[in-house]
Amino acid sequence: MKKIIILLSLLFFATCYNLDEEYPKKEEAYIEIYAAILYKEAECGQKPALPIIFMDRPKRTAMNACVFSIVKSNCPFLTYPLVCLEMFKVDVPYVLPPGVRLRKN
Repeated sequence: MKKIIILLSLLFFATCYNLDEEYPKKEEAYIEIYAAILYKEAECGQKPALPIIFMDRPKRTAMNACVFSIVKSNCPFLTYPLVCLEMFKVDVPYVLPPGVRLRKN
């Protein structure tokens, strides 16, 4: 009985953790996005004039795609990559980060 209670509690906490991780806190999202922006600004010497402002918690996969796209984008860095719109729950079909290609079957 004790093992079942421990197993169920671990399963409950793991599920809660995964749900929270799918949508990170806004502060964490700002840190990751602005770290990528500062890296690209140091490399290119400029950054977009408008900041990214979150109204809601972004989805982690969209945030990671945006960070990856910012880091891999070419200079001059004057606009954000199109894939960053996905963080605002705007579906942009067939937009992949730079360097990512779909496999042909």
